[in-house]
Parts: sequence; C-alpha cells; structure tokens
Amino acid sequence: MKTIKWLLVVSVFILMSLSVTRAQTPSPTPQSQDCSGAVYKGTEVDRKVKVLTYPSPHFDDREMQEHSGSVIVLRAIFCGSGKVTDLKVQRGASANLDREAVNTAKTIKFHPAEKSGEKVSQWMTLEYQIND
Repeated sequence: MKTIKWLLVVSVFILMSLSVTRAQTPSPTPQSQDCSGAVYKGTEVDRKVKVLTYPSPHFDDREMQEHSGSVIVLRAIFCGSGKVTDLKVQRGASANLDREAVNTAKTIKFHPAEKSGEKVSQWMTLEYQIND
C-alpha cells in the first residue's frame, strides 16, 4: 500500500514538472460552480499547487486483480478555493475503479497555486496505478 501511495505521489510531481505550455494565455475557464476565474497550467503560475495529502483509493480486491497493471489517469482542476473539481477520466480501468479514483481525488488536500500573489486555479493530471 505504501508503494502505491509513493508511486502516486511521484507520478503527480513528474506530470507537473513535464507540463508544457504552448501559449501564455490562461486555459479556458471551466463551467464549474465550485471554481471561479481563470484556470492555469503549471507553467503559467508563479507557485504551483503543493499537494499535502494524496490518499490512496480503496479499490475492490477482485477488480484490482482483474485490472492489475492498469493506470487510471484523471484530469482535474485544483481550485484556488482549495477544492478539487472538474474531474474527468482520461484513461480508465473499469467504471467502479474509475469512480473510486475520482471520489478519492476529491479528498486531496493542497495549497493552491499562486500568480501575482493571488490564489489561482491550476489544471493537473493525476495517475492511480493498480497493483494487486
């Protein structure tokens, strides 16, 4: 279980550091009621999101065995308000495992990104590796 958590944390930080921007304008604002204002890429902020807790999902043992080696990839907005919103499954394993990953991602605790001294929202990609 510690290995899974460690892999998840490392995956998030690797994805954050590899993000590439093609323009200096902020990404389109989502249609979420929980997150207002522009949403930025990691390269567009002065200080990136700092993840404080990255809980592990509680996957069903049977489904974990069936999908061992799979990776669930989520795209999410880490809002300046401190909430994780607009979660979308980019690559899934099964409906149940995907749902558990999304529900777990909503509980991530973090310090929001900052731009010009203000808390802002940032897009992030999350990975949950399934190992039995």
